[in-house]
Amino acid sequence: MAHLCNSFASHVATLEQLCIREGLEDSDSRPQFQAHVDMDDIQWLELFQPFTAVKNLYLSEEISLPVVRALRELSGERIT
Repeated sequence: MAHLCNSFASHVATLEQLCIREGLEDSDSRPQFQAHVDMDDIQWLELFQPFTAVKNLYLSEEISLPVVRALRELSGERIT
């Protein structure tokens, strides 16, 4: 999925809202990606890399904990 997003980097770099959820529900019109909870931290960070302009990130409950863990690791590495 990260490879696909990176291949469209010029198009997704301006997105300000992103919705990531597990499952196939389609309840709104925000740009969405379906993800798997079992992705590791590096895979999450690779997925987010092209989305530099995102201001609002919406996560399903199943996805939120793994994403928060990956983002915390990233912020800790930058501080270090």
